[in-house]
Amino acid sequence: MFNDKSFFLSLNEMKNSTISTGCDSSSLTAIGKGTAKLIDLNGVCWTLKNSLYVPKLNTNLVVLLQLASQITIKSTGENVNVFLNDATTPSFLCPTRSKVLETKVKLGIKCLSTRNHLWHQRLGHLNDKETNTLILTYKAAGEVCNECVKGKLTGFLSPTHFKLRRMPLKSFTWTYADQCISNHYQEPDSF
Repeated sequence: MFNDKSFFLSLNEMKNSTISTGCDSSSLTAIGKGTAKLIDLNGVCWTLKNSLYVPKLNTNLVVLLQLASQITIKSTGENVNVFLNDATTPSFLCPTRSKVLETKVKLGIKCLSTRNHLWHQRLGHLNDKETNTLILTYKAAGEVCNECVKGKLTGFLSPTHFKLRRMPLKSFTWTYADQCISNHYQEPDSF
């Protein structure tokens, strides 16, 4: 379960599903389900299918058995090292402050380009002002839908909605909105 859309490669809306984490008597609502991706300490990417998007979740929860078929846990004083499969170095390093193994993980998708339909699946439409700001400041480039550029959108997506037009922009490809501004600058290509 993840509380941030940034972890998801693909995300489908679902009917609100009530979830209990077992920590207390409160329940949370999952509003999406999809494929998430994260990176461990060794730089290994892990793809987690059927992950839930729960916006009000305080901490992302991952079941270790979802990641590997063999798990080795070694306690070393204040920390617990978690080895997945036959790794010789720990995949995760967790402090032993609580009974739950907690660790920070890197987003596995923050630098991946996405197709136009995934952009809309995650974030919906940008308005023309936001799109033009990204374009004029060279923060994003690539394929965008005509409705976003025009800033005109009806209440539903038409079959021609995803006919893309190529934008003659420099340096970036469209990435997820929360990452497109700061990641992986490249020198502009000459047109």
